[in-house]
Amino acid sequence: MKYKNIRWWVILLTVLCVVAGQFSTDGISAQADTAVDISPASQTVTAGQVFTVDVVVNPGVAIAGVEFALSFDPLLLTADSVAEGNLLNQNGDPTFFLSGTIDSGNGAITGVAGAILGAGATVSSPGTFATITFTAKTTAGISLLDLSNVTVGDVNGDPVPIVVTDGSVTIEIDTTPPVISGVQAINITSTSATIIWTTDDAADSVVNYGNTTALGSTASDSALVTDHAIGLTNLAPATLYYYEVRSTNAGGLTRVDNNGGAYYTFTTTATPDTTPPVISGVQAIDITLTSATIIWTTDEPADSAVNYGNTTALVHTASDARLVTSHMVSLGGLDPETTYYYEVQSTDGAGNPASDNNGGLYYTFITTYTTPPTITGVQAIPITATSAVVTWATDSPATSVVNYGNSTALGLTASDASLVTSHSITLNGLLQGITYYYEVQSTGAGGNTTDNNEGAYYTLTIYRLTGWGWCTDYTEIANAEFVANGFLVPRDDALESSDIRLMGNVTLTLSDATTESIALDIYGTKVRSLFYGNQEEEGISASLNGVWLTWDGGQYLSALGRITLPHGEIFKTAKFYLLQLRTPGVEIPDKEQDGFAADLDYIITEFTKFIDGLIDKLMVSDFADILGEVLAKVMILLAAVRELGIPYIS
Repeated sequence: MKYKNIRWWVILLTVLCVVAGQFSTDGISAQADTAVDISPASQTVTAGQVFTVDVVVNPGVAIAGVEFALSFDPLLLTADSVAEGNLLNQNGDPTFFLSGTIDSGNGAITGVAGAILGAGATVSSPGTFATITFTAKTTAGISLLDLSNVTVGDVNGDPVPIVVTDGSVTIEIDTTPPVISGVQAINITSTSATIIWTTDDAADSVVNYGNTTALGSTASDSALVTDHAIGLTNLAPATLYYYEVRSTNAGGLTRVDNNGGAYYTFTTTATPDTTPPVISGVQAIDITLTSATIIWTTDEPADSAVNYGNTTALVHTASDARLVTSHMVSLGGLDPETTYYYEVQSTDGAGNPASDNNGGLYYTFITTYTTPPTITGVQAIPITATSAVVTWATDSPATSVVNYGNSTALGLTASDASLVTSHSITLNGLLQGITYYYEVQSTGAGGNTTDNNEGAYYTLTIYRLTGWGWCTDYTEIANAEFVANGFLVPRDDALESSDIRLMGNVTLTLSDATTESIALDIYGTKVRSLFYGNQEEEGISASLNGVWLTWDGGQYLSALGRITLPHGEIFKTAKFYLLQLRTPGVEIPDKEQDGFAADLDYIITEFTKFIDGLIDKLMVSDFADILGEVLAKVMILLAAVRELGIPYIS
């Protein structure tokens, strides 16, 4: 420690005293020492490092001003600046401060002085009077920091006793390049990215990068920092980039990190889609009384939404979140015969919305049928020996027309102008055993549709089959009549075998004059003249077998079988052991006495009477079942005997 010359301080305070009227040049009285120190007293820095030292004052008494000079080794240090600290203004009073003169070539800072300008203002607490910034040169060594010309004055301008402590700085040469860590790319966009990393000492920042490992581009920042961030711009969208980072410290030592030779990488994002989809082809299709479908297309995948209503307020919305280019949105629950207004909207995957409201006029449609009805379920069922009902369904209300005839030229028509979806037309005056061809037509608000079975036409042949027989579980049957539409479909175009279908109603007249009517739809097979037909469904079942005789286009059907009849809530089986069903009115040649037909009728009649009495006597149902089956086969055999004459078995 040493006391310093106070001549410059006296001169400064004298000037300030004249200006402020607060200092005098009276002698210095005995007071406690005020400490003036370099802080830190010593420190070690590396070559090229920027660092600071403070001139700290700890008042022994209340003070109002300070002055000092400082010397250093110009071979080791460069002084950069002198800044006022917080000593004199710590109470909020205005201050006067001179940063002095820096002479780095000679290692001197002179004329640094400051005072409180407030009248009678002083400070008594320690603080930093000035902060000096230095840069260490590249030579190793120790530089003393010597304070000189130090003066501290009180409120009267009188110097106060001081004790001064000098400092020193040691400059070392760094031989280790900075250590790089935490390399990564952040804030990646379609055209930019930021590369960040850290170093263990201050160093500059360099990024070499490119879209191949040859790199080729560089971005840098010369500031010596430990937290590094370099922005890369003007990059190509959706592109893979390779990069390495490099940092050089103040001592000129450089470290490069290229990820062990593999280089770091990042990929820019695709160019943001900011273009909304283009909507075209908006129209309403499949319009009915209560529904419609809106369709349109977009030039890129997008969702689908339709805003609609019976005014331009459009209070309803129907949508589909799937991203498509062909859009279809169904509208349901509409009011019949009503004009609807609508617009369409589509938003692509990037969130760009588009809408089409027909230039502000909105699109419109009226709820009514605009497409021809679709016909399904065409069939014909005889209801009497000379009439049949043709039925079908349509998906929209339409009229009912049947064109029919005994050839594909048709020629006859039956119709109903009522607009219905379940259609039923009765054909009267039909002849038994004649094949009729027919087609159906329906006309609705959307047009007309004809169904002619793809040009083959539907067919109808009425067979009126009558017979007699009995059963054990029901009651005696006095008469049976089966009016059916018969179908023969040759198998593999072979006339010897066909699929057979008899669809109609069987009416049984019982011995007590009551009747039972049962709808039958019997499917079976015809092989030459022998046939078998069967129907199995809940509540109704039937099976028939027999011979199918033909003569000059006429048909004579003789059959045996059994039918399950509904009887209250319990199903009873009518077991027809010898029930003959044949077509009356068909001219069978040679039906004179002793002819084939008469003989067959006689045999069947006599067998029926015999078996009837036999069953009554035996009262054994199992035996009756067996005997009935045997007699059925006998009847078929008799009918098949060719040498008895015509008609022959085909």
